[in-house]
Amino acid sequence: MNPLVKEVQNKYQSVRAEANYGIFDIEHILGEFASSGVIWMIQGMQDLTESEGILINHYLNDKRELQTYDQIDL
Repeated sequence: MNPLVKEVQNKYQSVRAEANYGIFDIEHILGEFASSGVIWMIQGMQDLTESEGILINHYLNDKRELQTYDQIDL
């Protein structure tokens, strides 16, 4: 796995735990990840809830043009 992808996933897990898994806080966090172009990196995580999956797919569609898929190893 790409080290940057792993770093983003670890950051998301940490921030999610700090938010006490509150769905409204998670929605805000996912919006920030989408705006920074890295939400696709957490899409395939094993421990995502169904609600998180729905929000991730929403933000992937809504902010697709902001996602950074090339040169993620910089």
